[in-house]
Amino acid sequence: HGGFAHHDSVVAGYLERAAARGVHVVGGRQVVDADISVGSVTSVTLNDGTRIGCGTLVNAAGGDAPSIDRMLGIELGITSARLEMIVTQPVKPFLGPAVAALEMLGYCHQTMRGEFVGGTELAHVDETTSLRGTWTMVRDMATKFTRLFPALAGVRLLRHWAGTVSQTPDLAPILGPVPELENVVLSVGWVYGFMGAPAAGELLAAYIDTGRRDRRIAPFNIERVREKRWITEGSLVVEQTA
Repeated sequence: HGGFAHHDSVVAGYLERAAARGVHVVGGRQVVDADISVGSVTSVTLNDGTRIGCGTLVNAAGGDAPSIDRMLGIELGITSARLEMIVTQPVKPFLGPAVAALEMLGYCHQTMRGEFVGGTELAHVDETTSLRGTWTMVRDMATKFTRLFPALAGVRLLRHWAGTVSQTPDLAPILGPVPELENVVLSVGWVYGFMGAPAAGELLAAYIDTGRRDRRIAPFNIERVREKRWITEGSLVVEQTA
């Protein structure tokens, strides 16, 4: 019941405020290398050869976060996971809250314009990185959602897309510093990153500014993954017991 936000509008808002605060955003480039000296990252190199010096490097690269970690010599065992979503034509409002149908591995909501938005997953993690939609997942989403909401049968699709996230074995993010690289901060392993980003960004910014790690992000440290001290998710993913 917390409400919804349009992802493109949110990103545009972040960019606008960042620019107003003097942040220079470079888009459409890929980081291909990092220079490391005496336990710190001194610069990164882009695919056009541009080198950017680093005071602090934050890996918040979503589905590409594992490749950045490997570039930095950090091995966490996180994987990239590919997800697909659909949006239908507007239909008469019938769904108030967002719904997570755990037994179907599905999640959905309805927009104010009446569009039904949702995605489903298969039992295994799709570790491919293609952004092309697949017939397999369209069929899976259509089958599951019409079973859940029969009134959707025959409704037309407006859009269908794919994207990637990075995820840890316990589906909780990794937030905070890397012990062996003094100026590297991680914000990776986000499966629910859109919802967690505002709070995590504020808390990580405070850490970068002060060097003090807030107690709210302390449990999501890198050590828990290396020591396999997993976090049991109790809100969005409910552990099933026999």
